Amino acid sequence: MAKKRAAANKPAEEQEAKKAKEEKQEAQKKAEEKLGAEEIEVEELEVGPREEEKKVDEPKAENAFVRVIHSSPGAPNINVLIDDVEAISDLGYIHTTEYMGAKPGTRMITVNLTDGSTIFGPAETDLENEMYYTMVVTGLASGEPPLGLVIYEDKLAETSA
Repeated sequence: MAKKRAAANKPAEEQEAKKAKEEKQEAQKKAEEKLGAEEIEVEELEVGPREEEKKVDEPKAENAFVRVIHSSPGAPNINVLIDDVEAISDLGYIHTTEYMGAKPGTRMITVNLTDGSTIFGPAETDLENEMYYTMVVTGLASGEPPLGLVIYEDKLAETSA
């Protein structure tokens, strides 16, 4: 009897997982839109004989890429604002976001607890085009060292297609 119940719940669990994934993708898309990340369009190319191949320059969007890691034990969930726009909300301890696009340039970074109290910033940070950054919330909620933010420029290895 227990096996039948577990089997009956499986489609519901799969649906919930799918819905959660879609909600996460939608939230990331909205955050990127708020931050001014640019989408690019690539036209379809016709395939012809090899000797007639043409090299096409694809347009590139101007984006820096940012992710956040919450590594402060005992600290409440956090919100990250870039230029006073909430880019990440309600990020909990030991969670990491995916990289998201943000306009390059000098940006104002602020980290707040979900109650609105500021733990970092606002502080100017230079984000370079096509560079990847990891922002790590560090420190302790009560004690030393205090809560803060460390920003790393990620050195990602290039991969060939």
